[in-house]
Amino acid sequence: MNIHFKAYGHKGILVQWPAEIKDSTLFEQQAFIKLVEDKIPEIDFAYHTYQEVYIEYKRPISNLELHKTQLKEVYKQTQIEFNQKSIVWSVPVCYEEDLVPDLKLYLEKKKLSLDALITLHTAAKHRVYFIGFLPGFLYLGGLPPKLSINRKEIPSKLIKKGTVAIGGKQTGIYPQNSPGGWYGIGYTPISFFDPSIKEPTWAKSGDFIQFKSVSRDELKDIESRISVGNFQLESTAYAS
Repeated sequence: MNIHFKAYGHKGILVQWPAEIKDSTLFEQQAFIKLVEDKIPEIDFAYHTYQEVYIEYKRPISNLELHKTQLKEVYKQTQIEFNQKSIVWSVPVCYEEDLVPDLKLYLEKKKLSLDALITLHTAAKHRVYFIGFLPGFLYLGGLPPKLSINRKEIPSKLIKKGTVAIGGKQTGIYPQNSPGGWYGIGYTPISFFDPSIKEPTWAKSGDFIQFKSVSRDELKDIESRISVGNFQLESTAYAS
């Protein structure tokens, strides 16, 4: 068993996987969470990141070893479901320097042309692994290695809502104005979080985002259609 269980607070247990970004880990975590929630009624909720599942109980944990043993037994029964059907969301992005001040510096550091960046970034399917940091902030894997870049040494005080950014081996999209240490490379007018609806984030863990490059005129048209409720994201089914 290559995972570890440890106490996390007075009501939680943290389950840790090896420090890698892998689909197989994601699928195993999803199956494990479903089984845990089905088999252990004392659990309040569970959620995952790239390498961890946090499980919180309804009441403070009185016997840690007993709960760890129970979770380990459930883990042994976990069966990974491969070849899952996922949704691929097509997200329009405008890659222009005046929209994202980091873009010029990013291209200089990576010694890339804008066309090369757009070609690589839009060709990839970016897996949604989990949502965190900010409500609606999608952590996306699948970044082409040539586009990877270390985070900024000094984070920016303000990254604007809608900024598509790269940090390390990931792409993220800022759902609201926020400080941040990732390099902005594009802008999308799509909203990723709406607290007024039942499911405030439309993308789910396991989905894909595929970015679609749009011109400034196309961007203005999309913004206009969004403002009157006449725009819907394109999506397709995909066996991943």
